[in-house]
Amino acid sequence: MILEDDFAFKANFFDVALDLISKLDGDFDIVCFDCIESDSCSSDEVLPGLFRTHGKSFPFYRGSHCLFVNNRRVPKILDVIKRSKVKDYDGFLFSTNELNVWVASTGRSQVIYLGTDIDCVGGFMVKVRGVYRRVLYLLFEKITVE
Repeated sequence: MILEDDFAFKANFFDVALDLISKLDGDFDIVCFDCIESDSCSSDEVLPGLFRTHGKSFPFYRGSHCLFVNNRRVPKILDVIKRSKVKDYDGFLFSTNELNVWVASTGRSQVIYLGTDIDCVGGFMVKVRGVYRRVLYLLFEKITVE
């Protein structure tokens, strides 16, 4: 399990998360939790609470703030990442065809934007579905959208 510092969850999040993962019978590389950004993702739901992104990333799916990684698949995951020229990790996870990545929706967690202390960061605001979000850049390369 990998958690970022801005990931917040309710007390029963892990019970629900483990229940969802058990439905995959170990057939996954990575499961990303509660990163659905759009109501239009319902057609991606394969099992209750479990989604396949079909190559879609932001603005449909975003954030890898909580990942469950299948330990048996770590060598494969590292090999795919090493061969990739990706700069946007979230987009990579949701759009790669080389990894078996699922998105799980528990409704029991969220991301709390804490800001950044990264040097050389600039940014601007964009309006997505009526909400302004900050796009950050580090040395002119996109690093995250919040």
